[in-house]
Amino acid sequence: MRLSLIFLFFCSIVLFGNDEAEIFIAKLSESMKPTASLTANFVQKRTFPDVDMELITKGEFAIDGDGRMCWEIKEPLHCIAILTKEKLLQWDDQSNKKIELGAKDIPWLQLLYKQFSDWTLGNITGMAKGYQVSKTGEYTLRFEPESTLQKEYVSMIELTFSDTLDSVKSILIQEKGGDTAVIEFSDIKLNSTIPEERWILPEK
Repeated sequence: MRLSLIFLFFCSIVLFGNDEAEIFIAKLSESMKPTASLTANFVQKRTFPDVDMELITKGEFAIDGDGRMCWEIKEPLHCIAILTKEKLLQWDDQSNKKIELGAKDIPWLQLLYKQFSDWTLGNITGMAKGYQVSKTGEYTLRFEPESTLQKEYVSMIELTFSDTLDSVKSILIQEKGGDTAVIEFSDIKLNSTIPEERWILPEK
């Protein structure tokens, strides 16, 4: 399912694995101020060790302060997913069909939206909820899930921040089954005006 190219599940308590992580998060709180909007290009690489396969997708990401998030994959296929707290809208050029799913259809929708919002809009407190946090690199934090539900899907997540500590540069997700997903952002723009067309799916 194409949603698996982008989305996973998430959840809630703050635990720090070492003093370095706590100090680094304090620095992030000062420099990664809450952001009104963010746009970026992204490259996502998913690795499936069991079948010795790698899948690379490229596209554009956008999120605004009104509660809207958009992932537009442009390569190797073209599809768009627009996510809010209440619903998910999806379109792809192969079927030219629009799909709308509500929170009742996707129980984890609100948790999913909140996690990516925290990461990209600079909600440092929300970013650490639900994980044991440790510092594994100069600009990298590792998040290991604490809840049983989380552990069913995710072994660990690593966020690498820009050297100016004002945005997330990459996200590494290690799934329980051994598959991994790496999302790298580039051409990141903070607090820019996002055209309204970004939030409208193509007509059939």
